[in-house]
Amino acid sequence: MCQRCGAGQVAQFPGENKCAACHKAKFRFDRATALGPYDNRLRDMVLAAKHPGGSPGAFALGRLLLAHRGELLESWQVDLVCPVPMHWRRRMARRANSATLFAETLARGLRRPYLPRLVHR
Repeated sequence: MCQRCGAGQVAQFPGENKCAACHKAKFRFDRATALGPYDNRLRDMVLAAKHPGGSPGAFALGRLLLAHRGELLESWQVDLVCPVPMHWRRRMARRANSATLFAETLARGLRRPYLPRLVHR
């Protein structure tokens, strides 16, 4: 997995934390990771978490990420966890905000401050 963009099964450039998929890209973040490829059951879980009644799925995804990538996330020594905000219209239509539930689960698991209103859309 690329240490910079989180792409799976890619070759890193020697001496760099970049892969062929992202070595020329400019990001506004330092690192990324993924729970797995976005297909099959994982894709179904993510999509279900985005809909009304999907709160248990968002919590489950957060716990799965901690279980499978917790050591990696701890090694990054993050200062805090904040969700990427959802537009208020989309939030009202979905009646769920999986990003906030997911981020809150990660913050608790990593024992880091959770700041849900740090970033505004």
